[in-house]
Amino acid sequence: MSIPPSTMSRIISQIICAKAPSGKWISSSKIWGVEVQFGKYAFMVYNVCAKMTIFHKLGYIDTGIEIVPIKQFSEQMSTGVSYFEQFVWDLEHRGVSDIDIPVLILGIDK
Repeated sequence: MSIPPSTMSRIISQIICAKAPSGKWISSSKIWGVEVQFGKYAFMVYNVCAKMTIFHKLGYIDTGIEIVPIKQFSEQMSTGVSYFEQFVWDLEHRGVSDIDIPVLILGIDK
């Protein structure tokens, strides 16, 4: 499954300013780290909780965007693919850490 570059460009260009669950504003003037993940749940968690944090610490990004399928879309894929609703619930319930960075989680459908 791949997303055409024109579609991805349109998604990213429409993100001008968004409010993260923490209440912090995510501004388009930041350096964005964008990840599209249609894999297993562990990879989604790794992208946000480890990889984006490392890239932030190294000064490569200020803010992250994780693009994942919504539940209905994930059901049409191979087994074990995680989805937006589960991922957001888990992140909201894990608590806040002092190493967290602002991340916008986008759920997409086909």
